[in-house]
Amino acid sequence: MTFKVYAHFVADLGSRGCSEFRGIVEVGAAEAELPVGPDDQALVRELARDFNVGTEQIHVLRWSRLH
Repeated sequence: MTFKVYAHFVADLGSRGCSEFRGIVEVGAAEAELPVGPDDQALVRELARDFNVGTEQIHVLRWSRLH
């Protein structure tokens, strides 16, 4: 199952520095992993995978699930 969220987050891109992003992110997650809080690990894992960084390098500031 996939769902879309509007996310505002900061990614530490190592030698390229930190960058702030805002936009729609499509997240593929099992039903049990649907976000329930602003620091949801399913969203963090998806963003980390997309940016090819560790989950500790992603800091979600705010997100909202889109319907």
